[in-house]
Amino acid sequence: MPTPTSGAQNMRHLSLIKPTNPPISRGSDPSRPATWEDSLIRAVQVAAGPEVPPNYDFPFGIPELLIQTTYDPLWAYTNRPPPVPSPGPAEHERADNGDAGVAPGNLETEPFHAQEQAPTPLKQFKDLSPAESLKNLKDPIHVLCTNVRASYIAFALSHVSNRAPPGLILPHTQRKKYLEEGRRISVLRHDLWNESHALRPEPYQSVVYEGADNHIKHLVLTAQACKTGRWLATLMPRIDSRTVICLIQDGLGVPEHLNATIFRDPRTRPRYVLGHMTHLLRHIRKPRDSRDHFRFALGEEEESGALHLASYIPREPDQDFFSEASSAARWHGGGGEGHGRAPAESFVYAMWRAPRLNVMNHSLGEFLARKLPTMVFQSVVEPVSALLDCDYGELYRSRVGLNKVEQLLHEASQVMLSLPELSHQHRFLDYVGSHRLRGDVLGQLRSAGAAATESEMRWLIRNARPTNLDFLSGWFSDRAREVGVDVPHLEMTIELVKGKTKVQRKRAGDLIAFQGLPRAKLNYY
Repeated sequence: MPTPTSGAQNMRHLSLIKPTNPPISRGSDPSRPATWEDSLIRAVQVAAGPEVPPNYDFPFGIPELLIQTTYDPLWAYTNRPPPVPSPGPAEHERADNGDAGVAPGNLETEPFHAQEQAPTPLKQFKDLSPAESLKNLKDPIHVLCTNVRASYIAFALSHVSNRAPPGLILPHTQRKKYLEEGRRISVLRHDLWNESHALRPEPYQSVVYEGADNHIKHLVLTAQACKTGRWLATLMPRIDSRTVICLIQDGLGVPEHLNATIFRDPRTRPRYVLGHMTHLLRHIRKPRDSRDHFRFALGEEEESGALHLASYIPREPDQDFFSEASSAARWHGGGGEGHGRAPAESFVYAMWRAPRLNVMNHSLGEFLARKLPTMVFQSVVEPVSALLDCDYGELYRSRVGLNKVEQLLHEASQVMLSLPELSHQHRFLDYVGSHRLRGDVLGQLRSAGAAATESEMRWLIRNARPTNLDFLSGWFSDRAREVGVDVPHLEMTIELVKGKTKVQRKRAGDLIAFQGLPRAKLNYY
C-alpha cells in the first residue's frame, strides 16, 4: 500500500470537523487522476460530512481507495506476462517449431453491440497466402446444430461480413424447432435481443441434399461425445481428407475413436481441431422438455467467454507414443513438418474472424492445461454420484462418497503429472501438484450441492441413455496405461458404472416390452 504524505498522516489524527474549504483542486488540468493524498483527504471530508457515503462498495464511497484482493486459483498459469516482440523465425525454424503458439494479446473480444470489422491476420496466420485467405472466405463453415453451443457458434459466424454464410445442418427434430422458433437464432444479453443474420439451413441427410458442391470443408460439431460417430456416419459422403472437423465437446479421445470406427482409410481421413468453450449459455425455459434451442441467453458477466482451439492429429494404434514423429504432432498440434497445417490454420483464422467467439489458438499442451480442470470434475465426481445414485449435496455429506472422490482425484492428478504433452506447462503442473486442483474440485462439489444440482451422468443412466464415460474417466484410464501409471480405483469405478448402465437399460427394455412397445425405442446410438 502506498505511504501517504506527512500532511495526510497528521490530518488522519485530527478531530473530524465538517470542512469549510472548497473541494480539492487538481490544478489547471481537471482531467488529471487523483493521487493517493487527494483520495485520503476526500475520505476525511466525506467522513466529517452529515451525509453517509453514496456507495458502500468502496471505502468512503471513493473507488481510488479500493485495493484489489480477489484470489483466483488459476491465476498462476492463466495470467502470463505479455510476450516480448521478436523478429519472425526463418523458414527452417518455422518448420521445426510446427504450429505452436498462443494468440497475441490483441485477440480481445469487441463489445457485444459493436460492429464487427474484418480483423488483420495475426502473426500465427502469416503462412496463409492472400489467395488462401480469399478462398477461405468463400468456403462456408457448416455447424451441426444439436445443442445450444452449436446454435451460438452459428449465430456468431452469421455476423461476420464479407464471407459465405454459415451452413446450418439441422437434424429432423432440430429442424422442427428451428421452424417453430422463427427461423432464426436469438441471443439475449444485457436485456437486449440480438438476432442472427444470414444463415443457410441444410437437411441432415446427405442423400436429400443434392447441391452443386456437396463437399463439407469446415465442420463444427458440439454433440455428445458418445454420439459423435452416429452423427458423422450420415455425413460421411460429404467428408474427405480436405475436411477439417472441430470437436467442441466435454470429453477427449474422440478423434481416435472416429479413426478406428468410421474413417479407417488414412487417405480419406479428415483433419481435427479440438475445442473448449467457456461461454456461459443459459436456456430461457428450464424444463428439459420445453427448452428453446434457438432462443437463449448469454451470461451477464463482463467477459462473455472464449473458444480455445488446438490442431490435433490422432496417434495410430501401432505407433509408439514416445516416438519423435508422434511427439511433434501431438505436442505442437500442427501436424509436424507442415503436414495438415494449412487446413487447420485456415479454419482457425475463419473462426477467429467472429469476435463474439473470442477464439484463441493454442498448442496441445496449453489447450490441455485449460481443458483438464473442467474435465476432472466430470471424470471424478459424476461417476461416483451416478454409482451411489445421489445428488451432489448428498455426495458431499457422505463420507464414503467423499473418500471415493478423493481416491479418483489422486489417481487423475498422477496421470496429469505424467503426461508428456504437459511437461512444459510448469504452472499447471504446480497447480495440480500443490493440491489446489483438489480444493477447486471439492469447492465446486460443495457449491453444486448447496444448489441441489443433479449429476448429468446420473440422469442419463437413470433414463437408460448413453454417457460420455469412455471419453471422460476412460480417457484418464487409457492415458494412465500409456504413461505407466496404476489407477485401480478409476478402472474399478468405470467397470461398476458400465455395469449399472447395462442393468438400467435392461430394466427399461423389460418395462417397454411389458407395455407392448417395440424395443427399438431404446436404441439411442
